Amino acid sequence: MPFVMYGQGAPNNMTKQKSRPVKKITRRQTHLHKKDKELQRILIWATVGVLAIIVAILGYGLYVENVAKPKTPVAKVGTAGISVKDYQARVRYQRMLTRNQIANYQGYLDQIDPTDAQMQALAQQLQSTQASLENQLSAEMVNYFGQQVLEQMIEEELVRQEAATRGLTVSAAEIDQQVEQFLGYDRAADVAASEAVTETQAVTETQSVMTEEEYRQGYANFKTNILEVSGLSEDDFRRMMETELLKTAVQTQLGENVETTADQVQLTYLVTTTQEGALTLWQRTAQGEDIAALKDELNQDADEQSRGGSLPWMPADYMATQMGAEFQVAAFETPVGEVAQPVQGPDGLYYVIYVEGHATQPLNDYLLQQARDEEYQKWLTQQRAEKVEYLSWQEVTPSEPK
Repeated sequence: MPFVMYGQGAPNNMTKQKSRPVKKITRRQTHLHKKDKELQRILIWATVGVLAIIVAILGYGLYVENVAKPKTPVAKVGTAGISVKDYQARVRYQRMLTRNQIANYQGYLDQIDPTDAQMQALAQQLQSTQASLENQLSAEMVNYFGQQVLEQMIEEELVRQEAATRGLTVSAAEIDQQVEQFLGYDRAADVAASEAVTETQAVTETQSVMTEEEYRQGYANFKTNILEVSGLSEDDFRRMMETELLKTAVQTQLGENVETTADQVQLTYLVTTTQEGALTLWQRTAQGEDIAALKDELNQDADEQSRGGSLPWMPADYMATQMGAEFQVAAFETPVGEVAQPVQGPDGLYYVIYVEGHATQPLNDYLLQQARDEEYQKWLTQQRAEKVEYLSWQEVTPSEPK
C-alpha cells in the first residue's frame, strides 16, 4: 500500500486558492454615496411634489368648474343671487321652447297647399315669424337671447321678494292648474267634453279637447325631453309657474293705486286730405249744417281718405298718443257743442272736431288695464334701479341648442 500524506495532493489535481485582499471604502466614496442617496431622495420628493401640485390644480379646476362656478352669481337682486347653474339651465330651457315653436310653425306650413292663392298671405306670415325665431337662436344673437332670459329671471326674483313683503302666497293646487294651462290642459273643458259624449255622439267630436290622460302623458314627455335635457329641475319649473301667479297678485295690489276716473272728452270728427277741404267743412258747420249729416256725406264719398267718425270717451294723454298733440289740445280746449278749427294729424290729414261731451268719466276696461300695467312697469323700473347688480354673464351664456 503506498504511503500517502494527508494534506498534500498531487499538483495536477488541486489548485491552491489565493485570497484577494479586501478594498477599503474611502472617505470620498462614502461622501459620494451619501450625496447620490440625497439626490435620489430629493428627486423622489420633487416628483411627488410636482404630482401633488398637478393633482391639486386638476382638483381645483374640477372644483371651480363643477362646484364654485355653477354657484357664482351672474346677477344680484337685493341679497339674492342668480347662479350660473340656474341661468344656464333657464337659457337652455328657453332655447328649447323656441326650437319647438319653430317646429310647430313648420308643421303649420306643411299643411298649407302652396297652390292655394288664398292661403299665401297666411303662409308668408308664418314664414316671417319662423324666420324671426330662427334668428333669435343664431350665433350673433346668443348674448341678446341670454340677456332677455336674465331680465326675465331678475323680474321674477323681484316679484317673489315683493310678494313676500306683502304676504302674498299661492297654493299648490293653484300652481298645478297653472302648469296644466301652460301645457294646454283645461280641466273644465275636459269635464264638459266628457259629459257631452253620449251613445249617439261620435268620439271624434271631442278629440280637440285634451283629456287628463293626454295631459299626464304630455307632462311626462315635457319633463323628459325639455326639463331634464335643459337641466331645469321640476321644482324650478313649478317655481316659475308660481311666480306667474304671484306677479298677477302683485300687479293687482299695485293697481289699487291707479286712478279709475279721468278728465275725458267724447267727439265726432270729419277728416279730409287738404287744409282747404277741411276749412270748407268747418265753415259749413259754422253756418249751421248738422255734423252728423256731414259725416254721412263724407262716408258716402268715393275718396276713402275723406270720411267721418266718432271717438268714445278718451283721456288727454291717451288721445295724444293716438291722434297727435294738436288734435288732443283742440279737443280739450273746445267747449262742448262747438267745432274746433281744422288741425293736422300725425297722418298728414286734416281734422274738423266737434266736441260732444267733456267730463270726468270712469276709464274703460282697456285704459284701466293699461294704467295698471304702467303702474307695474313704473314699480319694476324703480326696483331694477335700486336692487339689481349685473355681474359676468355673457361668457357663461349657452349657445345650445341651436
